[in-house]
Amino acid sequence: MSSDGYFDGWQVQSAAIECAMADLMALVRTTAEATGVGEYDIRVGIYFTDDHPLTISTIDNFGYHYDGASVPLHLYTPGEFTDNASEADVDFYWHVHDLAQDCVNQGGISNVLMIQPPDRDAQETA
Repeated sequence: MSSDGYFDGWQVQSAAIECAMADLMALVRTTAEATGVGEYDIRVGIYFTDDHPLTISTIDNFGYHYDGASVPLHLYTPGEFTDNASEADVDFYWHVHDLAQDCVNQGGISNVLMIQPPDRDAQETA
């Protein structure tokens, strides 16, 4: 954050990307329920207009802002995937997690902080 408490236009927190992906996928899920159409082709990216490369930051183990792992991006390549929004809750939850992880990975961030679905094997034993 700058001295005024705001990030510059070329900085984004990984948690903000995760929240955006969760919101997008909630909209997709709700639309699927309302229309009866389950499969959607989705394309997501980050658009920025600054002379600086985009940097994605995260939180360190002590809860402080950390951008030391970020890979400066001059271009954020949109991710494309097909999702079945009418699948089981756990499967859909994991697809949301994987989408968010793909989005933050592009900027050098390896861990998703906010989207923590249950263990993939939990659905098989339940």
